[in-house]
Amino acid sequence: MSIEPISASKNIVDKYLRYLATTFYIKDKDYMNMFLNELKKKDEYAKGPFLDFTDSFEVGNSIRDLVSEGILSGEFLRLFVNNESMLDRKLYIHQEKAIKKIVKGKNVVVTTGTGSGKTETFLLPIFNCLMEAKENGTLTSGVRALLIYPMNALVNDQIKRMRELLKDYEDITFGAYTGETKKSYREAIKKYRDTNEKEPIKNELISREQMKDNPPHILITNYAMLEYLLLRPDDNVFFSGDYSNNWKYIVLDEAHTYTGATGIEVSMLLRRLTNLLNSSKSIQYILTSATLGGEEKKKEVTEFASNLCNGNSFDIDDIITATRYQKFDSSNARQYPTKIYEEIKNMISNGPDLNEFKELLISIDDNFTSDANSIEGLLFDFLKEDSLYYKIRNVLKEGPTSISEIAQKLNVEEMDIVNFVFAGSKANKNNISLLDARFHMFIRSLEGAYVVFGAKKSLSLKPRNSAYIEAQEYKSYKISVCKYCGQIYLQGNIENNYFIQRSNYEKSNKYMTFMLLDKKPEYMEPEDDNIVIDDNQVYTLCGKCGYISKDKLVKKKACTCDQNNKVKVLHIESDKEDISKCISCGNLSPNGTVIRNFYIGQEAASSVICSSLYDEMPNIRETKKVVRIKKPSFFKDGTNLTTVEKTKKY
Repeated sequence: MSIEPISASKNIVDKYLRYLATTFYIKDKDYMNMFLNELKKKDEYAKGPFLDFTDSFEVGNSIRDLVSEGILSGEFLRLFVNNESMLDRKLYIHQEKAIKKIVKGKNVVVTTGTGSGKTETFLLPIFNCLMEAKENGTLTSGVRALLIYPMNALVNDQIKRMRELLKDYEDITFGAYTGETKKSYREAIKKYRDTNEKEPIKNELISREQMKDNPPHILITNYAMLEYLLLRPDDNVFFSGDYSNNWKYIVLDEAHTYTGATGIEVSMLLRRLTNLLNSSKSIQYILTSATLGGEEKKKEVTEFASNLCNGNSFDIDDIITATRYQKFDSSNARQYPTKIYEEIKNMISNGPDLNEFKELLISIDDNFTSDANSIEGLLFDFLKEDSLYYKIRNVLKEGPTSISEIAQKLNVEEMDIVNFVFAGSKANKNNISLLDARFHMFIRSLEGAYVVFGAKKSLSLKPRNSAYIEAQEYKSYKISVCKYCGQIYLQGNIENNYFIQRSNYEKSNKYMTFMLLDKKPEYMEPEDDNIVIDDNQVYTLCGKCGYISKDKLVKKKACTCDQNNKVKVLHIESDKEDISKCISCGNLSPNGTVIRNFYIGQEAASSVICSSLYDEMPNIRETKKVVRIKKPSFFKDGTNLTTVEKTKKY
């Protein structure tokens, strides 16, 4: 199952616009209706979904091949004894290059894209080092590799991966030491069981006590905790003593985050760390990042890496970048009916039998043959024969394109494209993906509400200084409203008898606040400690040209525009920068101003969009058997098995 991009994007936009419609209120009914009508123009607030894809990374040898060549230890056959597909899966060429260089003792920077398997580039050589020590009879407790991450979430992700990789190989120990790590094993095991609903594997150290008594071979932490470890005498066991003489690797994942002040701090930490280690001269540094730069920036990357890692040498040849696989041949491509991909998608979603799925593909194309022994491999061989694949590639050469535009250019239905992409994203053979696809959509946040006052009322949610109505130009002003009653307010300055709004005002030139008058001044709220009202505060503003003057002077000095364009505004004089009380409704804002701009902020917009996206993710039901321990009785041992069903998102 996966998110269906067309309906998902529509639902996300609908929820976002409903949120905006219910968040803002304008007291003036005409402007409020205009505001709601503007929100109905969905195309002005959202674009997409767009389709984008990149070719798969080029592949080289497998782990088994590297074992046969003597580059990696034969212990890898034991590591993947229950998962031989890992042994035979082709490594990406950049993974193979990095492994070979690290095994030879080189400092390396792996700067490849997201999803390029950067973690394997350092884990496999680290495992290899530990395996060789085991084979030589020299594998003892003590840290061999330190993995540093910028945040705990990444530490936790890495721990999950280590559990999966090392579950059948207990000789290599590992542990995460962060602020979340419990001191005692009793606390740690309770937390682990509550979080994971299972027991830890034997070679994962889960408490601080365990790691101090028997330091793990692979220590995973963040740079903030590393500083604490270096300061506290109780943690010296990691850096000095019987277990500290075999340090070999320091890995900095997400290395691009260590710039500026943070980079200087981390560099100093590494210098302090290596000064404590007896084996500091043999330390290898491995840096990984998706965004440090490609081939054209190798020189800058070497300088960055060297500065970060205490001046240790990095050669340009040791900056590993990725190459893409582009060896598809369209000369013999055939044209399949596009509607078949709906049937293929439905069958994939239901988990088909391999032979049953192959029969479906043969029923579509009598000439289809494949030596693949997986659904993914069959899809790969089938889809690369379809001319639709090459047509989509051709459309996307210039960059991401909307599904509607692709469908229009290829004269197919939008859902045909979606179904094809679903199938193509599953197609993989020999670790080569046919279609590394991504869907994107863009949603615009509110930048303000801009209105024309007077008889020719108008409202736009796009920034504007003026509006043309019936071939005539009218001034347009950015408004705010009372967050309680929706009364309209204006903020700006009077310059040469015209009301002017600027994006920024200097402190020495403070802006003035006006309230649109929809009733006579004598009915306004009475004055309070901060607000003084008199007839001298009432102004007439021309909605067409922006001319403004006090009511007492309007007859002597006035623009020649039609009187229907004129509105009354009240100047709010306050000794505070923020207006804490609405003159119209009398409500007070306990913190800050009572006036609200038509802007929701990035955090609010992101929260609404992310929660809407989460709602679109399909549900799965997961059944688990949980062991429950009860107090033993005379008739029972206190243990029972309970089947629990849980619903979660993919």
